[in-house]
Order: sequence, then C-alpha cells, then structure tokens
Amino acid sequence: MGTAQRVSHGFHRLAVFVGAIPLFAGLVMSAVVLLDSSAWREHRGLVCANNYIVRERLLLSDEEMKGMKPWEVPWQMYIRPTAGETFANFSYNKNWQIQLSQIGCSHNAYDTVSYGDARNPPPDFPWSKVLRLPLIFLAKTLGVSLALYGLVRAIGWVIGGFAVHKRY
Repeated sequence: MGTAQRVSHGFHRLAVFVGAIPLFAGLVMSAVVLLDSSAWREHRGLVCANNYIVRERLLLSDEEMKGMKPWEVPWQMYIRPTAGETFANFSYNKNWQIQLSQIGCSHNAYDTVSYGDARNPPPDFPWSKVLRLPLIFLAKTLGVSLALYGLVRAIGWVIGGFAVHKRY
C-alpha cells in the first residue's frame, strides 16, 4: 500500500469518526425532544383520565350531571375551579377540570383535563405533528455530519496528493 493510500485510509477513518459525533448528538437530542413533547404528555393524560373514568364507572351523562354542584359528583375532590370561579357559584359544565395528579395520571399538580374531553374516547395521537420537529432537527444534523465527513475527506485527498509528489 502506497503512502497516498495509507493517508487516504487514515483520513477516511477520521472523517467517519468526526461525522459520527454530531450525528450521534443529533439522535440523542431528537429523542429528548420527542419524549418531552407537550402534545405527547397531554395525550397520555387524556388517555389515562378516560381509562380512570371508565374503570371507576364515573361516566355520567349530561342529563345526570345537569344541575349538579361539584361537591355532589363522585369525583369532586379531583375538580379544580377555573379562573374567576369558586365552588359555590358554578354548576356542571363540560369544562370542569379534573386534576390528573389526584387520579394518578401525572406527577405535576397543575396538569388538568376537562371532564368533557376525558369522558369521550381520546382521538388518535397526532404523530405527524409531534415528529415534525425531531425529524427536521435530525435532517439538519445529518447535513452537518455529511459536510464534516466531506471536509475531512477533502483534506485527506489534498494531503495524500502531496505525499505522492514528495521526493526524498
């Protein structure tokens, strides 16, 4: 194997290593962005609340709920009044907020879901909405990785060319 080939193979290995670093970092960051998605958290909370309502047989019709006050429903301890309301001055509506932390669906005390949304089966998860940002980030990372690979390979070709023409 000639000097130019040894230099070229060495730079090829270096280029693969240099290009893999940002690609690996991009994969990790895309996974973090995907798992920390607010849409994913909201959907999980909605599914969990629906399962809780169905499992505990707390699914009441609109007719059964008309005129009920929050303290009269079986899950009154999970309701939180919305801004400007108190327990004394509001009656049933589909916007009653159920605290997800109280029913074991979240660790955050501020995560809530409306009873109107939770009592219906949740819609399918919008994967296209959630995957858009991580895929764009991953595509940019792939572009940077390929650019770094090409740059290091080009440097190797230039140095390999000089090694061939060097006379002792």
